[in-house]
Amino acid sequence: MRFRPLAFSALLLPLSIAACGDSSTTTSTSSSGTGAGGGATTSSSTGAGGAGPTPIQWVPCTLDMSNLKTECATISMPLDRKDPTGKKIDFFVKRIPAATQPARGQLWLLQGGPGLSGASLEGIVPPLAQLAPDLDVYLPDHRGVGSSSSLDCTGIDTAIDGATTVPVQADVVAAGTACRDQLLAKWGSLSGFNPAEAAADLGETIDRTRTTGQSVFLWSTSYGTRWALRYLQQFPTQPSGVVLDSVESETASFTDFGAQLQAQAAPFLAACAADAFCNGKLGGNPSAFVTALGTKLDMGHCPTSMGLTKAEYRLLFAQTLTLPAGLRDALPALLFRVDRCSAADEAAILNLRDLLAPGPAVVPPTTSAALNVNVTLSEIYDQNPPSFATLASGDTARLFSDNDGPFYRALFDIWPRYDASPFHGAYPTSSVPVLMLQGTLDPLTPPAEAQEVAAAVHGANQTLVLLQNGAHGSLFNTPTSGGSDCAADLLSQFVTDPTKPLDTSCKSQVLPPDFANDGNAFLFGTATLWN
Repeated sequence: MRFRPLAFSALLLPLSIAACGDSSTTTSTSSSGTGAGGGATTSSSTGAGGAGPTPIQWVPCTLDMSNLKTECATISMPLDRKDPTGKKIDFFVKRIPAATQPARGQLWLLQGGPGLSGASLEGIVPPLAQLAPDLDVYLPDHRGVGSSSSLDCTGIDTAIDGATTVPVQADVVAAGTACRDQLLAKWGSLSGFNPAEAAADLGETIDRTRTTGQSVFLWSTSYGTRWALRYLQQFPTQPSGVVLDSVESETASFTDFGAQLQAQAAPFLAACAADAFCNGKLGGNPSAFVTALGTKLDMGHCPTSMGLTKAEYRLLFAQTLTLPAGLRDALPALLFRVDRCSAADEAAILNLRDLLAPGPAVVPPTTSAALNVNVTLSEIYDQNPPSFATLASGDTARLFSDNDGPFYRALFDIWPRYDASPFHGAYPTSSVPVLMLQGTLDPLTPPAEAQEVAAAVHGANQTLVLLQNGAHGSLFNTPTSGGSDCAADLLSQFVTDPTKPLDTSCKSQVLPPDFANDGNAFLFGTATLWN
């Protein structure tokens, strides 16, 4: 299983979470009314005399690699809103107050995965604070991950994210069954850990934190766009504007994700074919080069000192394809090095593998594999899937795949999937301005998904912008020939006035892949990219 987040990798931005600090508090002012202060954990229920929810208590905490003033709050929410008196969960939020106070509004950042916490977006907060100095920035943890009652269990994490080959069905079933039983013993049901309930957490908290007249903006990425759309389905008039970056559609499916990665490698190889330098390196026909390389790997070509197999190579190729713009440009050089397979190439290949796929390791605490499985199997997966053997066979034939299809299929029959209706398969009806940002070379959420959403969300000030050459995760990942970042420029325009027509001229100025960029040679631990 591979998380599908915003493609800011650890190679570019710090992704670690910092713990909250001392016990002094700041109480937010809310349009919903105020009441007596409580502790650091705030209940969502009404206060004494039915005066309304207890005010949220904010405590000073820290933001990774930054000295920006930061506050944290943990808010009690119902596990299942159909049973408001039943079990409760924590909803954790970080807030970075605007430099200009009183703040004009709020900007909420929704991370993807599913199963990634807001902590993995902390690296983009400082530039966002400069981009929108009059907006308070909020980083929530989706329920079920991070500090929002994370779904943690032993076994499943190491059974999945370290996997570099097609998994053994019995091993995955055993790990999944143990994880399921641990979580059900604790929670009783996993049906409340879903994007619709997470969206309700968000909307209720916004209502309690915004002051009269404040604007509210959401920026979301990848699976986070599903979270944002579930929010807009339930709170269609609350926000001032919503940004969907690298859009996940309602027909998105992880059932055979390797097939999608294989297909989405083609546009990138076409970009190599159109580039004289890259085309020349790969023999004039990059697609034919890749096909021939696959045949060689079938015969055990270039095992290196680590005995790499085709299965391990297809994961490495897929991971490189899905890196941020710039770093992904090293993929043709990787293919070239694997084909040539000199001693120096072998060392370079293993250096990259150590960066991207270092082997079995426990998934860090800022992620939740179980939440990923719970959401994926319930609403991002075909409910009449092919067999495990069929999916495993399909992956074996490919040169680009994350080996996910068989993993999810092994869990499908034993996992307690929830009913995603009434929101699943539908789109919000809202007049709120919506900006959709979509890279044309995004292999994780391809342009067709954004176009599907844009066909349903197409009212006034609801705009899809296709960013030429863009990768997965557009924000601060779309450098232009003019020296700006196109997605950041569009976001700045949108949060300044979401009803004003956008100047989208930068969309065709996003820099094309630079296949000769020796600045990427660090991925291989070498001085030059190709040699």
